[in-house]
Amino acid sequence: MKNKNFTPSLCRLLTVLLILSMISVSFGGCGIVIIGGNGSETSGVNAETTLPESTQAPETEGMGETGNEEVTETPPEDTEEPQETIIFDPAVFPSRLEDAKKALEALNDTIDISDFDIVLVTAGDTVDVIFAEEDHPLYAARSNRNSMLYEKYGVDIATIYENEADTDQIYGDLLAAVQTGSDAEYYVDLLMIPAARAGRFLSKGLLRDMRSLPFYDTKAGNADGNVGNARYFDMGAGTDVPEDIYSLYFNRTLVGKEMTDLLYSEALDGSLSFETLLTVASSLEGLSADIAVTGGDNSLPGRISADLLGIEYIKKDRLGVPSIGMTDEELNVVDSFIECVSKFRFFTPEEGGKNSLDRFKEEGVPFYLGTLSDIFELYDDKVEWGLLPLPSEKGLGAIKENRPVICLPVTNTRLEQTSLWLTAFNVASENWIRDQLLAVAIENYIRDNNSCFTLYRILSQEIAPDFTLVYSEYYEGLADATYLAAGNALGGTVKFSETIKSEIESLNKKLAKLP
Repeated sequence: MKNKNFTPSLCRLLTVLLILSMISVSFGGCGIVIIGGNGSETSGVNAETTLPESTQAPETEGMGETGNEEVTETPPEDTEEPQETIIFDPAVFPSRLEDAKKALEALNDTIDISDFDIVLVTAGDTVDVIFAEEDHPLYAARSNRNSMLYEKYGVDIATIYENEADTDQIYGDLLAAVQTGSDAEYYVDLLMIPAARAGRFLSKGLLRDMRSLPFYDTKAGNADGNVGNARYFDMGAGTDVPEDIYSLYFNRTLVGKEMTDLLYSEALDGSLSFETLLTVASSLEGLSADIAVTGGDNSLPGRISADLLGIEYIKKDRLGVPSIGMTDEELNVVDSFIECVSKFRFFTPEEGGKNSLDRFKEEGVPFYLGTLSDIFELYDDKVEWGLLPLPSEKGLGAIKENRPVICLPVTNTRLEQTSLWLTAFNVASENWIRDQLLAVAIENYIRDNNSCFTLYRILSQEIAPDFTLVYSEYYEGLADATYLAAGNALGGTVKFSETIKSEIESLNKKLAKLP
């Protein structure tokens, strides 16, 4: 297959860069102002809020002439101009880009690895993490990150596909190369594939333990990629996709000012619950709670239930051996959560011929369960929306199942080069790319002050796939007994706790056998 190289370059300057350090201050000192349709200023809700500390504005290089300009955007023709746009003040949210640059500079640079490109094969639904399209909100940030990597080691990023391959094609090609001994014709240094599909590669012996990488720190990053003493899946900062974090949108016009204030107040003090959503839905004349939340996947609430509750389906002993280790108390908590969530109806895209987002925009549905990427589609729509984190007593969040992981294929013969590059990839991506999403959204897309602060709160969460998801296609029955069982319990007659208890013994026997 033909080698295709991508030489990263920074095609647009980053306009605003941020930091997510938190201190309690009032709305009055936030530095972000809503500009009403008549040019008048209005303030946010009257609630105590945790906001970033107002600090000295950062250097303005790469921020335009002042680094604090009002950003305006002309809506496309045939759309209504949003009622509110906002000015972003970088003095409130300075950047962590310099921290990433310093950490990158501190890495080993005594070894020259510039003779070869790094061959990184990405699936079509993970490619934006490396090669974002120019219209992607994080194009500038990720292009800049790639340039930083090139400047550090002189290593370009290459792929072996002319067009983006799907995960099944990558799997089939790699499996065939390994089985036929034609590795040289299909050489791959690293794979970047969706988390939910990664276990399939491991089950066929296609992945190498990342402990074989000489400079890679297996103690860093998300330990849910570990099993036993091995790590097969890297979920470091380089694979972070903040645009795929789940969030909740609500129709501010439909729910009214009083309920809008309630939702924002609880979202910002961390007490937002599904019970509050039910209260809001039941207050709307002519609408019942069974259409209060709209989402694209009926099994989604079951999959994210443990994420939001902070409960791990899988626990590991001191040797890293996994097992289903949920206590009766934890099982009861999940059952209660599912019982509450089952009072909502989660629309699927096929119902009525409209997708979930269109239902929210057009049919007077008060809530929409989506991802942060929906901000960029909702901006020019006439619905006056607000943004909320998913309800979680512990302030936790969840992310789409196709969030990528990086794997080390058995075909890799350049462990030193791969190790240095992967370490640098994660270091160069740390924190500030999330900052950039916050900056771009506030600068051009967010409709109201309080959504700025809820977006900040969402992006402050540490969110990554857990062991259950990334090993689901390796251990047969793992998904069925955990998050799929929780999803099936929504509105069903069998409780989640009953299903998982019936599977614990047989599943734990499988989990005891390490890859």
